[in-house]
Amino acid sequence: SSLKMIAKMFANRGYDTYYLGLQTLASLTDPARMGAATAQSVSKELLNPDNEVGETLVDLIVKKQGQDDEDNVFNLRVMALSIMANALEAVKDEQPALSPVLYELLRPVWIEELKGADSSNLLAAQHAARCVEYTWKQDHDAGELQDALEVAQEVGQARHAGLERQARKTLDNLMI
Repeated sequence: SSLKMIAKMFANRGYDTYYLGLQTLASLTDPARMGAATAQSVSKELLNPDNEVGETLVDLIVKKQGQDDEDNVFNLRVMALSIMANALEAVKDEQPALSPVLYELLRPVWIEELKGADSSNLLAAQHAARCVEYTWKQDHDAGELQDALEVAQEVGQARHAGLERQARKTLDNLMI
């Protein structure tokens, strides 16, 4: 499958191969580019806790890498957050969208990105808000999510329209 090809790319461990693998994955999980059926199929496989490529994606999101080559690592992390949001959107009709183990691993990272939107990359916060949009129903403390989203929305109002829109959209869904 396509994920096996990406797994081979990730095994190479170089920035360029990671970048190319993530670009491919971004396309595969985007229903507008590949169609809903392909995006959903790839996303289901990717979000399986035992999937090697999914594991690498989660590692890129969760692990704070070393200081060397920080910009490149950060770019890969933002791409990984975007892919995670794409995948969660593709499987949004399935509840839970994410296994409880993966959710508990990713949730604190999303909250950190949202609460730290002022000092973080605004795109990372926007993608974190998209991830929360598709997973909040399985959360144990929606109030904490709401607080983090409100911080991100305020930052977005001042500095980034996309973040503001996404945070507001997720908050609106959360409060229904």
